[in-house]
Amino acid sequence: MKKIILISGIGIVIILISVFFIFSKNAVQNTEQNKPNGTFPIGENTNNIGSDATLSIKTSSGTPITVQNFLINQDTVPDKENSGHYYLGNNFPSSNATPTKMPKYIIEYIASTNYFNIGLFSEPIATARLDAEQYLLQELGITKEQMCMLNYTVSAPVSVNEYYSGTNLGFSFCPGSVPL
Repeated sequence: MKKIILISGIGIVIILISVFFIFSKNAVQNTEQNKPNGTFPIGENTNNIGSDATLSIKTSSGTPITVQNFLINQDTVPDKENSGHYYLGNNFPSSNATPTKMPKYIIEYIASTNYFNIGLFSEPIATARLDAEQYLLQELGITKEQMCMLNYTVSAPVSVNEYYSGTNLGFSFCPGSVPL
């Protein structure tokens, strides 16, 4: 009986390892095929590539809008830890950086969901939010009305602002945003 369990266990491990290698090989092949202009892969949402200069992203209502292709911008950096995640402009400093070296804001884009995560990391957070808004407006090449339609969150961690932490502040010019 113990031999049957042992043999079954070994068989399952072999099958799992085989499946892992098959999926790993397919993932590498898909990544190589999805690199726009020799830059870097844009993750799972590869059907959103427009021309080299534009990109189509879905809004919160599901309708697509055309933006400047920020993924091919040299200031856009893929997240090394999370495939399909990108940092626009600013990035997290190294783990040994002092708090004074933290950027005012960090914008993360998640390609698979067309989601923008905007973190505010300096006081006054109202100024950090305005700076992030201006940067994103310029990077995407869209109007304020279109910015309000994006899938996004603007927030500050408790270490920066205890009062507003855990709150989606929104863009200052959008309906429902939190006045700062």
